[in-house]
Amino acid sequence: MRDIAQAAGVSKATVSRVLSRGSSPVPISPATQDRVRQAAAVLDYQPHAAARALGLQRTEQVAVVIPAAAGANHAYHRFSHLKISEVLSGIDRVTTARGYNVILQITTGDPFADPRHARVWKNRSVDGVIWFAQPLDQKLESLPCPVVAINAAPVDSLPVSTVNADNYAGSRFALLHLQRLGHVQVAHIAGPPSTWNAAERLRAYLDVAREAGLEPVIEQADSFEASGAAAIKRLLRRQTPPTAVFASGDLVAIGALGELRAQGVRVPEDVAVIGSDGVEFGRYTTPVLSTVGMLMFETARRAAELLLDTVEGALSGVHHVTTPSEFSIGQSCGYRLDHPEAPLDLRLDGNQRPLEYGGVQAP
Repeated sequence: MRDIAQAAGVSKATVSRVLSRGSSPVPISPATQDRVRQAAAVLDYQPHAAARALGLQRTEQVAVVIPAAAGANHAYHRFSHLKISEVLSGIDRVTTARGYNVILQITTGDPFADPRHARVWKNRSVDGVIWFAQPLDQKLESLPCPVVAINAAPVDSLPVSTVNADNYAGSRFALLHLQRLGHVQVAHIAGPPSTWNAAERLRAYLDVAREAGLEPVIEQADSFEASGAAAIKRLLRRQTPPTAVFASGDLVAIGALGELRAQGVRVPEDVAVIGSDGVEFGRYTTPVLSTVGMLMFETARRAAELLLDTVEGALSGVHHVTTPSEFSIGQSCGYRLDHPEAPLDLRLDGNQRPLEYGGVQAP
């Protein structure tokens, strides 16, 4: 820093203020800042991480806790789910731009039972934690750093902020869409009950069924294709098979599509299918999958911003944020049989504002 100060013709204190990532209380002209940064680039200045951490009282590292287990025998599949990549990309967009490193902590059970994870949090090796896709634990209250959860039900007694995609509104929209198409035998292939997404999708299904005076028809699955195929087999064996299926997950829906095709059941003519998640390759299935898309890149980006704003003191308190969902009208729900020109994507907000597509007002 002394060398940079000499090269730029400024004081060492000015160099420190310009190169620190925090805001300087002393105004520094843009021209001076440019001279300092140019000198630093020429001299290949690299800040000493340990010394910087001491000065800032921050490590400039955050932990991202992700469960590996996703139902029986599927621990190895967790990172094959494209929504995980979307989440990590959203977090990386923010942490990279703001100069933070990410420590990825993969857990197959209780994260607090693994001493490796606990050491990272309790030794202040990170400035904050992003807690993904698992229920909030009361032990989180003991962490010496802020926590932001993605896809987790808020807990009033915990000082943990949450950022969740609006699974309920999107799922309700899709289910009312099936009702508008004339379906009264609508089944739900439910996801793992411990996950926020699956619980909200099931809640929407039960509410819509109750409001319509219909008996719920539910089969359980995990988050992957084989369980969707098995669930649709069970549904087809029922005395009154459903005419429509709402699946808690696109991979589950894709497994159901494969089994329906194998059994000679036409989609959507015999059974309409709608999935959830909005994975990109759902647009390349046959027929093209209708789905309630969760905008997980945006959800994760908001969570990372919320965490870093809290770490850096720009934000305080607990915040609960909901990001919108998006209904993609493919061919599997049957709507395009009568409305082939309908727009593909409908963005929904938390108030389920009325939208029109193909001349029909959305619920």
